[in-house]
Parts: sequence; structure tokens; C-alpha cells
Amino acid sequence: MRYLILTAAFFLLIPGFVSAHASMASLYATSGPHLIDVGYDPESPQVGKRFLIDVALRAGSETAPEVEYDSVWVRMSRERATYLATGVMNSSMGPTTLVITLPEEAEGTMTLAMRFEKDGVTVAEHNFELPVAPRERSLFENMYLIGGASLLAGLILAFIAVRIRRYTQGG
Repeated sequence: MRYLILTAAFFLLIPGFVSAHASMASLYATSGPHLIDVGYDPESPQVGKRFLIDVALRAGSETAPEVEYDSVWVRMSRERATYLATGVMNSSMGPTTLVITLPEEAEGTMTLAMRFEKDGVTVAEHNFELPVAPRERSLFENMYLIGGASLLAGLILAFIAVRIRRYTQGG
């Protein structure tokens, strides 16, 4: 019994291998001989919420090894409004990651432009189109709205009741 418990504990304590995109939605595009692999979370990006992007450049397919690059230039825009343009260095450990909170301007169809560079030369580039949902009110925000409306309705009813009482008492 002791060996069974020790064996189970051993396997539970070993961290499992998890893909960078395991719980994310993915976008893929071919650029020359390379495959641009973009994982993002949440699956339905939303204004006012955190948006995480992991990027990788692969040698032709999803399972191929990664191609070396120095940095990736990322531009997020909608129509003529740019709300992020930045370079992100290739991470030496783990995926190259960018985390932002999407501004109000992002609502609609966002263009996510990626350009991978090595030694100042463009290795691969592509523009992705991604829908961004409007901001949803949280339950907490809705409770404030309902509470405020109830308070206002109560005050109006109290004012009307006082007026009716004064009117019926001849005052």
C-alpha cells in the first residue's frame, strides 16, 4: 500500500508538459517557408478585459521546430486608429508573450499585424483579423445600476406620497 501511495505521489508531483497554446484559441498564417503561430486568450476578446497573446514562428507546420528570431513587431489597430504598436523581444524561456487590456477603440474587427525580425531583416509577417466584443457589464456593475434606479424610484414615490398626503389634508 505504501508503494502505491508513493508512486501516485511521484506522478502527481511531476509537472506535466503543457503547450503554450493548450487553453488558447490559435491563429495560423503561412509567410514564405514559415508558419506564424499566434495563441490568444480569451477566445472571444473583449473591450476592457485582459488580452494575452503568445507568438511563435515555426518552420512550415504546427508541429515543426521554432525558427529563431530576435523580435516580433506587433501592431493592433481598428480602421485608422492604432492603439498598440510595439516590439517584443523573443523570450529565451517560454513563449514570447504580450498582455494588454483592450481599449474601447478596439471594439469591432481588430487588425493584429505581426512582423518577425532577425538581425534587422524581416523573416515573416502577416495581418490577422480578429473580432473584439463590446464590454460586458459585470454583475457588480449591474447591481449598482439596479440599486441606484431603485433608490431613485423610492425617492420619487416618497415625494409623490408626501404631496398626496398634503393635498388630501388640505395643507
